[in-house]
Amino acid sequence: MPNSDVRFQWHHGFEVGHPAIDDDHKALLDCLNRIAKYFAISRGEDAYEECLNFRAEIERHFEKENRFLRVIQFPRWQRHLTSHSKFTDHLLTYCAFCGERCRKSQEEECLTDLYAMLVEHFIKGDLDFKSYLEHENLANKQRRNGPSGSNT
Repeated sequence: MPNSDVRFQWHHGFEVGHPAIDDDHKALLDCLNRIAKYFAISRGEDAYEECLNFRAEIERHFEKENRFLRVIQFPRWQRHLTSHSKFTDHLLTYCAFCGERCRKSQEEECLTDLYAMLVEHFIKGDLDFKSYLEHENLANKQRRNGPSGSNT
């Protein structure tokens, strides 16, 4: 059985340059780390609940990110939207597959896959628009600006 006590740490290289999106990414990684913590102390029911929370947070994050990419007129927005749909579908499959075993603290192998999916989202998906943000001078906007770039 994998070592659930191992946590994945945030790396500044994952940052896209938009504070709200970067904060969401950190929170999503924290969610997975909580799942790992629950497995380490044999609290499968809590791990499962956190997995459901992760699913809700990923959906909220994707909605925010999709709005942001439309507003900044990211040229590959449609491709990015498709990657979000694939991620969500894959996540739903994992939640359905692992649910009962997770609740019984018997199964944690999907956690490694969830980490991989999230990091792939950061690197392959979101870093794709990082250079666009930098080129358009949109990176590292003030925290007071919401995902649309307007004060919210």
